[in-house]
Amino acid sequence: MSPSLYKLPSYTLGNHQREKKEVMVLPDRSPGTSSDKRGSFYDLHIHTKWSRDSVARPEDVVKVAFKKKLAGIAITDHNSVIGAVEAKRRARDKIDVIIGEEIRTAQGELTGLNLTECIPPGLGAAETIDRIREQGGVVVIPHPFYSLRRGSSQELRLIADEVDLVEVFNGRSLAFDNARAKRLAERLGKPGVGGSDAHFLFEVGTVAVDLSKGLLNPGRILVRPRIPLIPIVASFLLKMRPR
Repeated sequence: MSPSLYKLPSYTLGNHQREKKEVMVLPDRSPGTSSDKRGSFYDLHIHTKWSRDSVARPEDVVKVAFKKKLAGIAITDHNSVIGAVEAKRRARDKIDVIIGEEIRTAQGELTGLNLTECIPPGLGAAETIDRIREQGGVVVIPHPFYSLRRGSSQELRLIADEVDLVEVFNGRSLAFDNARAKRLAERLGKPGVGGSDAHFLFEVGTVAVDLSKGLLNPGRILVRPRIPLIPIVASFLLKMRPR
């Protein structure tokens, strides 16, 4: 599959200035249709250096995901899509890259997938959901229960029936929290997905979900051995760095 050149629309790149640029990217394709038959597993929750608590370069994330034989990844930096756009440009025809964003709303965090532009933080959850859907995006509630750090919100869970997917397995969450997330998805009748929540390269692909039937019809979740506490502490220390 040869890449195509098109102009990205003018949009706010996280907390950075508006800009309009040409970026070499792949044509849109459905999840799970990797041209080299790499399978259908996607890691749907990955951060890059464009999240303050990560140092992973987008191009290195792509390389690691390719080596781990993932069909695709979603880059979901905090309040920014720069890393996702860079990763998609770097990936070319190696693996599929979904442009996503983990957005801090007034009620807690929501993730948008298949975005075309960045959504600013601080909006109400309902407005954030509307903005994701205006772009034709998919709404995910990430780590709805998170004992090890901030990020879960009872208020956000009250509107969880408005989302498309629930992250039922987060690579940095405790087993207890993931079990509660799974029960929430079952109660709401929402499909469950998984992601590593990687902020460091060694975390990429530790959790992946089968998307052979599409993003809105996820299959089984693959989990590799991991020790979540160590990268969580490392991310906290990175976040404390002077800007």
